[in-house]
This record gives sequence, structure tokens and C-alpha cells, in this order.
Amino acid sequence: MAWFGKKKSEVIDMTRMRHLLPASSDNEVEDIDLSNFQKPASSGTSSFDFLGSLASAQNQEPSPGPITESLRDARRAKMGGVNELKIKLEDSEYKINDLTNRIREMEKRLRELEKERR
Repeated sequence: MAWFGKKKSEVIDMTRMRHLLPASSDNEVEDIDLSNFQKPASSGTSSFDFLGSLASAQNQEPSPGPITESLRDARRAKMGGVNELKIKLEDSEYKINDLTNRIREMEKRLRELEKERR
């Protein structure tokens, strides 16, 4: 067997590096333990019982792990901050509207006073 180099036309002879495989012994037989082998279900039970167990498993809500619970806590904390900002924004909006209404009232009174002076 020979390999040709990529850059050169050099031939590497690998026949001397060949190792012979040890002779396989026909006496070795692998033992298999069948004591844990389960027999097939009796003919009284349906072979589609696993579908019922799958359907009932989907109805059960899995218990959240510690990572999931900590993520939920973090989300609640962030939502609390967002709700706080919403409240502050609504409060500021109310105050701005109130201030605009007061300015309108003042402008209206100024116009009335100007009319009276003329």
C-alpha cells in the first residue's frame, strides 16, 4: 500500500508498518443473561395502553425546578419595576394635563381682563 504526497510525487511505503491481527478464537462465546427479560404483556391488556398513559401525563403540570422558579421570581421583580414606571408615567401625564388646563384658564381670564380694559 502506498500513499502519494500532496505537494510532491513522493511515495510512502506503508507495507512494512502493517500489523497482523491476532487469530480469532472460535472457543469464545459471549454469555447473555436473560433472567431480567420481561415477558410480553398478557393478551387481556391492550397493546395501546401506553397512549392512555401519555394522555394523562400531558394533563399533569410538571413541578418547576429551582432554575425555573428563580426565573419566574426575576420576571415578577422586573414586572414590578415596569408597573412602578407605568404608575409614575400616568401620574406625570395627569399632572401635565392638569397644568395645561390651568394655563388655559389663566389665558381665558387674561383675555377677559384685556376686553374689560378696552
